[in-house]
Amino acid sequence: KKPNTVVKFSVFGRIFSSKKSFISVSLFFYMAILNRFDLLENYENESSEIIVQIHTNIINKNAAAAKEARAKQAKEKRRNWSDLPQDVMLLIFIKLGVFEILYNAQSVCSSWRKLCKEPHLFRAINLLQNQWEVYKNQNINVGKMAREAVDRSCGQLIEFSIEGFVTNELLKYIVDKSNSLKCLRLISADQVSSMGVIEVIRNVPFLEELHLCDVQHSKELIEEIGRSCPQLKYFRLKYPFNSWRYEEVFAIPKYMPQLRRFHLSGTTVETDWLHAMLDGCPYLEYLDLGECSRYENLGMKCLERLKYLRLPEKAHYDYYGYGDYYDDDEEEENTIF
Repeated sequence: KKPNTVVKFSVFGRIFSSKKSFISVSLFFYMAILNRFDLLENYENESSEIIVQIHTNIINKNAAAAKEARAKQAKEKRRNWSDLPQDVMLLIFIKLGVFEILYNAQSVCSSWRKLCKEPHLFRAINLLQNQWEVYKNQNINVGKMAREAVDRSCGQLIEFSIEGFVTNELLKYIVDKSNSLKCLRLISADQVSSMGVIEVIRNVPFLEELHLCDVQHSKELIEEIGRSCPQLKYFRLKYPFNSWRYEEVFAIPKYMPQLRRFHLSGTTVETDWLHAMLDGCPYLEYLDLGECSRYENLGMKCLERLKYLRLPEKAHYDYYGYGDYYDDDEEEENTIF
């Protein structure tokens, strides 16, 4: 029996060893599969991270490229003032006006300061353009600013406009420095006398446009304007308050037959004077009387002659209540054409 027992045990041992090998192999493959899954999972995680990183890098690169492109485009669009031609810069500076040139632009850089001394910029000095800045800044000496601008014009000044802040001395200084002045506008120049204006008028023979608003007037001044300014085409006359000015207004058609445009304010007009203007100024095309008072019906004779006519809107001749008022129903409508 022992041999049989030995045989049985040996067979069982082989079987057992075979099963053990199988289990070992199975366990090996199982562990391998698990490791494979772990490897795959790790690989997938690593791949996902790599893909996310690549995607992030692409987004960042695209954003940087877009930002660079926008910066380049903005740089191309940004004006380089130093590259602009001088003629263009002069046109821009002319739009600024005298106040901005003298108190701001010339302080930017040396090249602008040099440009701000060009006489061409000061051929037309308009101190009406920035009057509010002048009013707000009490430290500005308007007379000094006007003299500086006139000096920089180097005799090329052809147009000068100012409101207030002007005296006989300043006006004389301006005219003495400007031999070819063609346009002079004096607004609210209450410090300028009638004789001061007369002295100026005698030295501006090429004057073509003259505005005297709220300035002292006289018949002698009107006569001197007619004698000394034969090329005068446009004359604006505004009295400081509504009043009778018979001698002065009747001197206009007598001494200024060359007028083409006339604007009268602050006085009373009558039919006789209007007829005198039409007869004495054969070239007259523009007549503005809208800010005057009228004493009577002015008639419609002028409608056939003038290209533009504005008649007074009010029928009364005294703003301060000293005159009689006329019925509004009887007055003609203000005519503008």
